[in-house]
Amino acid sequence: MAWEYLRTPEFDKRAEWVADGLTHTFTGATLLDLNCGHAPLYRLLRARGELPIRYLGNDVDTEYLPKADRKATFYGVIDPAVVPIIQGAGITIDILVVMGYYDYDAEPNNYESPTLNQTIERLAQTEPGPREVVIECSHRCAEGAMRVAGMFGLPHSSHEEKNVAWSGRSDMAWLARRFIARLHA
Repeated sequence: MAWEYLRTPEFDKRAEWVADGLTHTFTGATLLDLNCGHAPLYRLLRARGELPIRYLGNDVDTEYLPKADRKATFYGVIDPAVVPIIQGAGITIDILVVMGYYDYDAEPNNYESPTLNQTIERLAQTEPGPREVVIECSHRCAEGAMRVAGMFGLPHSSHEEKNVAWSGRSDMAWLARRFIARLHA
């Protein structure tokens, strides 16, 4: 399967970087982990005892989605389908996280949902929109991440770059440099 590398301990280290920047914003928050895969961020936050009040995630690969619990709900749907589910339930997203972003619009590929940018744009148009947006990606997709993050029009924008230690596997070498676009009110 093309996505097996996403379920390795080395790849999950990126969740630590995202989590370390998020935990201060969780008071009463609902977090949406868009196209969460096997939800490494959720698993890490749960293990640390640092879950937000409500954690939502979606992915089409339902085999690896975690089981729902009192703080977490996971939807086995494609990204465009999660928006009407959330809106229909009257849920307000406070924090939007997209991990492993790969700019499909700039470079069509087999690794990204072709509708992800449109789904993010729909979430940006919701009222009230998220007060924090985090898009984590490889350094080579940083320009697309900043463009997409800019859809939210939040006043404070920053980005971080970090060299992340990975195993010596050649198929994961491109992950050695990570980029996060952060916007917050």
